[in-house]
Amino acid sequence: MSILQSRAAMEATALIDQYRHESMALQRYLNVDADRKELADALREFYIRQGVTDVTQEMIDAAVEAFQRDRFTYRGFQGGALAKAVAKAYLVVNKNFGPIVFGLFLASTAIGFTAYGKQQLEASRYTDLVKEITSQQEQYANAATKVKRFVDDQKAWLNAVKKDKPTWAVDVTQTSLVQYEGLLSNIESKVYGLVSKVDGGTDPATLENVTAHYDQYKQAYKNTSAELKPLHASLQKDIDTLLQTRQSLEALWTADKSLSALMSTQNYHEFGDDPKVQYRLGFVESALIAGKADEANKQLGLLKTTLASRGTSKALQAGYTLLSTQYGNTFKDAEGMRRAGLILAQARKAAEEGKEPDFMLAGTQLKALAQYVDMDLSIRPTDGPMSGVKRTPDKDPQGIGRSYIILQVVDAAGRVIPREVYNQEKQKVEVVTSWGQEISATEFQAFKADKLKNGFVSDPDFGRKPSGDYALTFKKPVLKGTITSWKDGK
Repeated sequence: MSILQSRAAMEATALIDQYRHESMALQRYLNVDADRKELADALREFYIRQGVTDVTQEMIDAAVEAFQRDRFTYRGFQGGALAKAVAKAYLVVNKNFGPIVFGLFLASTAIGFTAYGKQQLEASRYTDLVKEITSQQEQYANAATKVKRFVDDQKAWLNAVKKDKPTWAVDVTQTSLVQYEGLLSNIESKVYGLVSKVDGGTDPATLENVTAHYDQYKQAYKNTSAELKPLHASLQKDIDTLLQTRQSLEALWTADKSLSALMSTQNYHEFGDDPKVQYRLGFVESALIAGKADEANKQLGLLKTTLASRGTSKALQAGYTLLSTQYGNTFKDAEGMRRAGLILAQARKAAEEGKEPDFMLAGTQLKALAQYVDMDLSIRPTDGPMSGVKRTPDKDPQGIGRSYIILQVVDAAGRVIPREVYNQEKQKVEVVTSWGQEISATEFQAFKADKLKNGFVSDPDFGRKPSGDYALTFKKPVLKGTITSWKDGK
């Protein structure tokens, strides 16, 4: 075979192989099912490598569908202007001058791009500094404006306060006002310094000026920032001190005015000369003169309570006089008058101290005592099997074995009336409806025999409590001992 024939055979073989590969590629793209499965597997593996494990089958199917819908669409060149210029240059240079010239072109392009990037970086630096300076100026200018308004408000308050001087806290408030004015002056000076440092020294921070004198503006910005922070902190400290001073002054002024208002009331005009009121007033005045607003308010509250109690006391004392008049002739015997006297003494004390609850309690007790004393009552033994009791030695420390009959008092209708009885065994007074009255052993045996004879006491009249008396008057001999509880008896 000649050389020409061999070359023709090789070209034919190459052409056939090219057609075969193109046919295989076409079949690959046309084999939709196999292609979808391969793409879906590839997407799933990609997500797993990225750490994404919650991808659903619906998401995979949607991605495959989007890919196959656009895979035969020509999108054109996707690069930027610089990339497009480089690509065109490559085509021209490669066609006419070869790889060497294209390499030189790439080098020059890289140099140009580096210069362009440096220029952009410089411009960004200038712009950032302009923004920082502008932000700083706006921040502190706004702060200065707010502080100026604050100072104006404080001056207005100060002028109003000076026209309304206190009555007691004169010296201490004058000292505080001087301090207050000094703080206002300091704040104004610092605000002026704040504005001067922000605005002064350099031309406006325009982009043109900053670009031309970048280092100068950068250094000025650093210096201003370093000076503004302590100045602003000092200004804020003065403002806090000023507000605290004003708060103390207002509290002192309020207490001073409250005392003046209290002293102009009718209650004070009526009871202001009372020793207890004057005593409390002295504490309030001392606290105001010393500039102690909290203590002044505390003592002012106690003064108000004292004044209120004096007003209440006046009304209660009138009530005490009424009680004495109403029940003065009710009690006839010594015991009744003794008990009434104790209750009236409690009522008088409560009235003098203005303690209305205690006074009302004493009045209730006196009324109950008067009702009891007013009744005419009979003394008789209790009905039923238990009408007497003889104390065993364990109940009687002296081992005598005292004897008692169980008595009660009843009114004309036969109703049992409770009364106070002293229990000598418990050593306390109790209110009961029946009690044990001590009698001699002889009387107890006679009482017992009389009861056992017919099942009842033949003469149950042991005495009475006459109306007007508190004490009982016995017809039969009894001893002084009394008890209010018992368990054994006959």
